[in-house]
Amino acid sequence: MRKRFLILFVIFITIWLASCSQHIDNNLNSDNDNTDVNENTDSTSDNDDNQNIEEETMNNKIYITINDLQFTATINDSMAAKQLLSMMPFTINMNELNNNEKYYYFDESLPTNAENVQSIKTGDIMLYGSNCLVLFYKNFNTSYSYTPIGKIDNPTGLEQALGEYSVEITFSK
Repeated sequence: MRKRFLILFVIFITIWLASCSQHIDNNLNSDNDNTDVNENTDSTSDNDDNQNIEEETMNNKIYITINDLQFTATINDSMAAKQLLSMMPFTINMNELNNNEKYYYFDESLPTNAENVQSIKTGDIMLYGSNCLVLFYKNFNTSYSYTPIGKIDNPTGLEQALGEYSVEITFSK
């Protein structure tokens, strides 16, 4: 009786292990199949993401024309920047302030998300308050809060183009 029980037990264990092994192999193959599909999906997704980033970057480019010089700027993805984009093209007379910036007050307010930026860089485009557009042409530290709008991509020659006084500037897409 013990021998029969032992033989049945060994047969049961053998069948059970064989079925577990087959189940594990099936799951591994299934996981490999899913991995291949996911890898293809991920690479397609990466390509789509890269294309979206490129399109978004192109949509966030503007031109700033001062006299005959044109600068390209990248606008942030913010409500204030989007509203400014919707107003383009426009030409404004920007006034001088502090030998480091030009500013202009719009009649209407733009959405704000002011932050203490601490450091201003040449080419920064900011909103002071809710309706004052500021274009900076020198680096400096500040304790003021601004809503970042964007930045001139290559500000070389910006200070000379803006000059010492008020200047007419065109912003366009």
